[in-house]
Amino acid sequence: MKYLVSPFRILRNTDTPLWIYLPYAALLSFIPAALISIAIFHYFPYMERVAQEVGSLLGILSLSVLAPVVESIIMLPIVILLQRLTNNRWYISAAISALLWAMFHSAFNPVWGFQVVWSFFIFSVVMITWLKCSKVVAVAVTAWVHAIQNIIGVLLLLTSA
Repeated sequence: MKYLVSPFRILRNTDTPLWIYLPYAALLSFIPAALISIAIFHYFPYMERVAQEVGSLLGILSLSVLAPVVESIIMLPIVILLQRLTNNRWYISAAISALLWAMFHSAFNPVWGFQVVWSFFIFSVVMITWLKCSKVVAVAVTAWVHAIQNIIGVLLLLTSA
């Protein structure tokens, strides 16, 4: 029950066992992002839907392994710099990081920016939190959370096709 008290208390706690932390953070990222996507396409049905190519093994691996690892590695120096610039105010650093990632994803498709902003806020909080342990651990935990979230999305896309 203590893991249901405050989402950010758990997310900011490196003492939470990883077998609880990883799926918790992934769901905390995925569920609101999915709701944002549903709202976007409900209220703005004319927005272009761009389906990810997940039918191939390469597509699945790219979304569930490659993208989370590469983006987590790129995120590391960004959040370190933002933490310095914001006097270690994690919530401001995470918000700025999320906006930067949203802008990056919007370069490929404007809708993606709106769809990923919440997820990248969570990924940034995870990165900042686990930097207390080490850079390698921060990248690994962030990549795992991102990968789990993407795997959930890939499985939903594959089962709905």
